[in-house]
Amino acid sequence: MSLESNIKVCTHCGIEKDESEFYKRKTNKDGLRYWCKECDKKQAAKWNKKNPEKYAANLKRWKINNREKHLEHGRKNYRLNKNDQIRYMKHRARMIVNHAIESGTMTRQQCKVFDCFDIGEAHYEDYRKPLNVEWLCKKHHVEKERSSANDLGQD
Repeated sequence: MSLESNIKVCTHCGIEKDESEFYKRKTNKDGLRYWCKECDKKQAAKWNKKNPEKYAANLKRWKINNREKHLEHGRKNYRLNKNDQIRYMKHRARMIVNHAIESGTMTRQQCKVFDCFDIGEAHYEDYRKPLNVEWLCKKHHVEKERSSANDLGQD
């Protein structure tokens, strides 16, 4: 079997590509679609943008008909992006506190550590409660973060 039998030309972009770069289609003679995956994805994205109602309806129907696949995809995506979600929660908490300070509903306070009179930074015990902060100066904030990391075994 020659190597050329594994090469196919995309009728959209005209580039020769390996057969693995094409989606399957049983009704075509070679069992593959005419357009490569990259061109197919671009075309689908254009259609989805042009037809948002139909796209939403199709997506909803797919989620109902493929519930387990949809749930597994969500679980996999959560596991892969867990650090991004934590980073997002931290960012969101900081933004909420900064907005509260700018609007005057919250004021920066001095460090809560006895005999420390420096202006504090917001320390969060739980990022899901962004307005529940402890005001600590830079030095004490770093110490608190280090002790929290050591308590969790994150040396």
